[in-house]
Amino acid sequence: MQPDTNLEDGCHPGEFPDDLERVSLDHGAVAGDATAETAVIWTRTDGPAVVHLRYSRADSAGDGGRASPRGSVEANDCTVRFRLTDLRPDTEYEYRLWAASGFGAGAITEPLGEATTGRFRTAPAPDESSPVSLVWTGDTWGQGRSPPYQIPKRMADRDPDCFLYLGDTIYADHGTPALPDGDPETVDDYRAKYREVRAEAPNLRDFLSSTATVAIWDDHEVGNDWAGTEEPRLPEARQAFLEYWPVDRHESVTGEDGGRLYRSFRWGSELELFVLDSRQYRDDNAETDGPEKTMLGEEQREWLQRGLAESDATFALVASSVSLSSPSSAAGARDSWADGDADTGFEHELAGLLSHIREEVDSTVVWLTGDRHFARVASFDIDDDGRPELYEALASPMGAAPRAPGVPDPTFGPNVHYEEGGKYEYGEFYNFGEARVEDGTLTISVFDKVGDRRCRVSIDAAGDGWPTVEDTRTLSGPSFVGTLRRSFDEFSSRWR
Repeated sequence: MQPDTNLEDGCHPGEFPDDLERVSLDHGAVAGDATAETAVIWTRTDGPAVVHLRYSRADSAGDGGRASPRGSVEANDCTVRFRLTDLRPDTEYEYRLWAASGFGAGAITEPLGEATTGRFRTAPAPDESSPVSLVWTGDTWGQGRSPPYQIPKRMADRDPDCFLYLGDTIYADHGTPALPDGDPETVDDYRAKYREVRAEAPNLRDFLSSTATVAIWDDHEVGNDWAGTEEPRLPEARQAFLEYWPVDRHESVTGEDGGRLYRSFRWGSELELFVLDSRQYRDDNAETDGPEKTMLGEEQREWLQRGLAESDATFALVASSVSLSSPSSAAGARDSWADGDADTGFEHELAGLLSHIREEVDSTVVWLTGDRHFARVASFDIDDDGRPELYEALASPMGAAPRAPGVPDPTFGPNVHYEEGGKYEYGEFYNFGEARVEDGTLTISVFDKVGDRRCRVSIDAAGDGWPTVEDTRTLSGPSFVGTLRRSFDEFSSRWR
């Protein structure tokens, strides 16, 4: 372990300053917002330090790349991010992170102890047809449910190219040891919640280091059912979210607005992912729905419509933290797109988006949603021509309280192909979704906490008819592996 020559005055080759100390990275590492050529690596140090990063292709015996060391400071809660560029498309990378403090901390070329490791895969080039898979879920630590969570292990078993963390990555407004009163006010209150989840949920922490993550918020990162136009805590909550997630803030991804979170990612010729921010720009939920009411705001709505119309991907996945078909919250202040026959909600704006998709978009569009704490796959044949104009695939929760599916909103005529929630044969129904694109077919699956596939819905690229649906609950019942897992864990009161 040798410091680089002459990197710091008084630090000569072969010397090791007496006050140089290893600094731990107890909250793990996350690679985020991967494209065909770029990725962002996140970590956090236990106190101010200098952080080092080495990375290389997983199939390469060479030394790979080394990022310029970066300092962690208390002003950012000691969080650090590296933006990697000039990566190879469709390639698995491995990385090592370590940190040190003291004189010479920026000069060392190897860790003082064990390094923190991770891996991720870059996206295929936009003109490359390659199998791609992503998993998604949300709703982490709320309603009194605490780690450990089993869903991250099951998602890791699927070896996805990307994890879409679809909101409620913390429950800032629920009492936990980090904030017993569940009433966040300052950026430090929100930071404490993120630190708590990373520290207390090892399965999640391990999973986040095993793949590329795209994170977006929903309501509990700030407060229940919040609207950006009405929420005074937005700046503090947004600062903490950006500190703790590897959102690529380069202008090529999120433009020149430093607080923007909506963005898109191309994964080969067959898939484009559009990630919506359903919170910062929305009008108050209690406002009566109408042509002027918005969830997305004019700029984001136009960005989405333009992106969908210009995309030549076979499938366009739209990530929305709130549901199209499931009304949420009270009738006087609906929080999701659907209104459930109330006069609130955001169905006017949704109707305009659906009209745009039907008339201007060539890709087959699937909305990936969460928030509702159950799973559902539905299609929408809005003009009754026997061909669905779009689909919704809803999956959650990871660790918060599951609930039974409610009656879907009938406004746009959803055809429900599968739904499940609440209690089932293994107890409470924690779940995640998987979207896999290969050879012109998008397969949507829902998996439970023991790794059993609960459904499989296959959508052909031609999109000329109804999807192929397999309800695997009726085909085979519980899997042998799932039964063993249940037997092993059934005595644990913390089973998630």
